[in-house]
Amino acid sequence: MKTNVRANVILQHFMSSELWRAYWHRAAVVVTGSSARGTGDEFSDTDILALVPSESYKALYDSHRHAAQCGLIAVMNPDAFQYREFPLILVPGLKGHYKVHTFDEVECLISRYEDVTMWIHRDSLILHDPTGRYHEIQKSASSYPDSVWRDRVRTHYLAAWMGASAAGNPLRRRDRAAVVLTLADCFTQVLRLCCLLEGLPFPYEKWLYREALRTNVGRALEPLLREFLEELLRPEIRRIPPESYERPKHRNVDLEDYPLFRIWRRIKGVLDSRLPT
Repeated sequence: MKTNVRANVILQHFMSSELWRAYWHRAAVVVTGSSARGTGDEFSDTDILALVPSESYKALYDSHRHAAQCGLIAVMNPDAFQYREFPLILVPGLKGHYKVHTFDEVECLISRYEDVTMWIHRDSLILHDPTGRYHEIQKSASSYPDSVWRDRVRTHYLAAWMGASAAGNPLRRRDRAAVVLTLADCFTQVLRLCCLLEGLPFPYEKWLYREALRTNVGRALEPLLREFLEELLRPEIRRIPPESYERPKHRNVDLEDYPLFRIWRRIKGVLDSRLPT
């Protein structure tokens, strides 16, 4: 997809819309997601965010609701109006849509280093930002302070470890539903750690596996991650005693009979070697 052609279509839509005439000089328009990153495919659409000062939001919301009710604009999710949510507005001539946020709400999330929000805005493509306010948001989303980064790594490492630990008795019981739930959470935390260990915010789950494998840690773990996922997706919990035990006198040595547990231990070993000191 050609970004410059898409940008022209997007900007022309906003600049020619009566809905935006009074707010355009203080608004920002950005492209996010796979379109901004150049990773889109035939299933991708163009995700657009428009940001406005908080004092403009209500009037914009009300005008868009009225326009949707009158059939002047097309909306992907009209039920959003029932919950006072800004819907996804379709852009004619483009396989894409936009939603409106306030600068203030995004700045608040970024100030708390909310990971997914940082990921969304870190690599977005800025099309319009006359006040420069969005540039500052993007700059703030680019990295974590060292203390915050260490805390994030510690938090998600502990969550991965706890997910794996919680699977112990379900493995023994061959309780597949409980094993899937606990180890799927463990797997998610490991993928987040792949990003965090390189100082990168992680995305929402739809893109998490792909993003993790783009990191150095993810590439090092890729064979184990694939093995872990394949084992987790089996219709049965396998128990295959190893030729030798890693911790023969440990109280949980029997868990080493389960390939899922052994794979986790190898993943943990790689993560342990990458943890900050």
